[in-house]
Amino acid sequence: MSKGSMQTPQGTPSLRPPGKRPDDSGSSGSAERISRTVMVVMSAALFGVLAILVYGVLVYVPKLEGQVGAGEMQHEESLAAGTVSAPPVKRESATADTEDGSHDQHEMSSREILKKLLALNSRLASDNIQVWGQGSYSSIVALIGEGDGHLRKSEFRDAEERYVKAYEKLQQLDADRNEILVSAVQAGMAALEQGDSVEAQKHFSMALAVDAADQEAKDGLQRTQNLETVRTSLARGKEFEEQGELEAALLEYRKGYELDGTFQPLAIAYERLTEQVKEQKVRDHLSHFYLYLDSSDIPGAEASLADALRLSPTDPAVLAAKKKLESAREDLVVLRLRQQAQSQMSNEQWHKALTSYQQVLKIAPQAAFALQGVAVARRNSELVVQIDTLLKSAERLQDERVQQNGRATLEYARRLEGLGPRTTAKINDLDEVLTRASQPIVLILQSDNLTEVTLYHVGRLGRFYQRRLVLRPGKYTIIGERTGYRVKRSIIELTHEQPEVEYSIRCEEVF
Repeated sequence: MSKGSMQTPQGTPSLRPPGKRPDDSGSSGSAERISRTVMVVMSAALFGVLAILVYGVLVYVPKLEGQVGAGEMQHEESLAAGTVSAPPVKRESATADTEDGSHDQHEMSSREILKKLLALNSRLASDNIQVWGQGSYSSIVALIGEGDGHLRKSEFRDAEERYVKAYEKLQQLDADRNEILVSAVQAGMAALEQGDSVEAQKHFSMALAVDAADQEAKDGLQRTQNLETVRTSLARGKEFEEQGELEAALLEYRKGYELDGTFQPLAIAYERLTEQVKEQKVRDHLSHFYLYLDSSDIPGAEASLADALRLSPTDPAVLAAKKKLESAREDLVVLRLRQQAQSQMSNEQWHKALTSYQQVLKIAPQAAFALQGVAVARRNSELVVQIDTLLKSAERLQDERVQQNGRATLEYARRLEGLGPRTTAKINDLDEVLTRASQPIVLILQSDNLTEVTLYHVGRLGRFYQRRLVLRPGKYTIIGERTGYRVKRSIIELTHEQPEVEYSIRCEEVF
């Protein structure tokens, strides 16, 4: 190796100083090979990147979009069911929020209002808001969906705005529940009145979705379910009524009325026919009443009138019949009392007859026969009492005034007619007693000329051996008195059986 050159290892290319050109034959071939290799590598790399982009566009992007769409659909269905959770958030740039520094605040606010919104929605979903909320609830669901869309894009301000609106509307819808209930019931009732059972059932079902315990809605739904039966009863009743079969028509109307007494067409028909049938029955009962009354069948008349009064207690015709029955009863009582009094007069039961006539006058104060009967019965009753008194105490007839009264009574009785055999016999007895009382009886008194003798109703007779007196029949009291001797008192009865009576009176018992 020379001093001016350096030996390189075998297989290693020699280094070239800067500016030295290699041999032309070797350098041109090597450069061409290097250039082709670089181009191939760059083309392969570019093709790989392009293939990856195409694959992403054709495969991954459609799959991602499908997942997002399915997520949104599932979120909306869950919202309606009340089981919603916050939607997934796709983190993107939020230049607008970042610029004013409120990105985090809106994110927090949107998530907080969403939490409250989902809680309220869950509660109302259990109360069937999806049924009674109708269009209002659909718009709320739409707002929530819009908010979810903004939230996924991290557009928190817009999401918060939609959620707030949805929450306020949901609160208002909750507050309007009672109005919705009332409106639904009213609409159901209106549909019922128009005979639209389908529409009525829809409204009552909505009302019960708001409040399952509402009794008016329950009743309305029951009426709706009975509507066809009620209509059938109304139609059949009209057919019977047109054929003149009022009882059958009323029975059909009653069947429907018992199911639904507020269905106006049926209620009007039922009440009208009920009144019509009642009036007919009242007329029939009154006809029977007057037939019974004309035949003096008071019990039959009473039964017919009772039936009429039960149906129509304030009917003027029925009240007039009632007065006639009262009058007929009085007439019947008067008739029976009159017959009773006449029988008592015939049997000379003067006092009983007087009582019967007085009972008649309590019912009919102007009854002439009763007024006359009272006068005759009282006169005869008093006469019999006077005669009986005189006959029972004939000894009193020795009194001149009593005897005069007896004779006046006798003369008065003799002038009366229609007294009957028993009363006439009493009069004759009185006449006989008075006649005997007027016939004198001789009383011969004997004494010792020492005893002072007094005869009651005659006078003091003094002392004597014998005294002859002419006296009327009766009882006499004779008293004997003598100084130092016990008083002697005796009763003497003088009768016509002994025209002459002797009686001795002496005081002989010494003290």
